[in-house]
Amino acid sequence: MAAKLAEVRSVRIVCDEYHKDRVLEHSIDAGAAGYTLWKAHGQGQHPAKTGFFIEVWCNLEVAEKILTYCHSLSSQFRSLGMIVGLEPLWIHEDETDGLLQRQGGTAVKLVEFRAVRLICDPVLKNSVLKQLTDFGAAGFTWWDAHGKGHPETVPDVQTISGWHQSCGAENRIYIEVWCNSQIAEKIVEHCQGSQFRGIGMIVGLAPLFILEDEAAKFAEE
Repeated sequence: MAAKLAEVRSVRIVCDEYHKDRVLEHSIDAGAAGYTLWKAHGQGQHPAKTGFFIEVWCNLEVAEKILTYCHSLSSQFRSLGMIVGLEPLWIHEDETDGLLQRQGGTAVKLVEFRAVRLICDPVLKNSVLKQLTDFGAAGFTWWDAHGKGHPETVPDVQTISGWHQSCGAENRIYIEVWCNSQIAEKIVEHCQGSQFRGIGMIVGLAPLFILEDEAAKFAEE
């Protein structure tokens, strides 16, 4: 029997520690049933290098309230920095209690971008982040992660790349980049290059919607 799925929203927020508690408190006040957050690092339009990545699953009405609030904070404290976007998310309909109480029509103007997600070996981090900037990305966020996959077996890859098994194991780096479709395609093509064969690299992208007023943050692209 096929699972019955319902569409909700995943609100994704990158912010400084100064904003964190305000955002979490407002998300609950706006009607969110919960949230997830983790420490992250990155580069963008503000000086802080370490902050938080927050994800909230909720209905469209709550998502719009969170986006509007985060935009107001970002406007007030431009030097600290914040960016927020949302994605469609499908969950089992039995899990939707508290998420789908109301699903009003969109009341804010959104612009579609791309969220590019890369998972790679830590040894690749610095070179990949530099390449993202060279491609024109206005910023990026990364955090330590763990996982396991099945990289292609390439003879002598450790010697060719300078990669050692001790740097591999289950340690990973998760990188997320918000950008336009042209830059996203460049990143995906680069990450599929032969230089990453056997080392450990996978990339994907998803549609991401941000407030029209926030689109200026991607003007450098």
